[in-house]
Amino acid sequence: MLRRAIFLQEVIHRIKLFGRVARARAGWECAMLEALRKIRTQEAGHAVKMARIRACNMALYFAIMPIVSFITFAVVPPRRRQRGAVTRTC
Repeated sequence: MLRRAIFLQEVIHRIKLFGRVARARAGWECAMLEALRKIRTQEAGHAVKMARIRACNMALYFAIMPIVSFITFAVVPPRRRQRGAVTRTC
């Protein structure tokens, strides 16, 4: 039983080693690393873009009400009471 376990460990080790050698010989490691680098760069770019959009959204959220109020009171003239007019009180 012990010899089988040792034999299996050696076989697994050789399979892993063969896999590393095969990938290195096929040139997959460099290509995979380059592809991962490109994907991560794009992902970082998307994260920065989302942060900018979120910042603009928050700025608009807090700035819209004062801007709308200012425009409303700047454009709409105040109503003037006429002399002698009766004002209703509830």
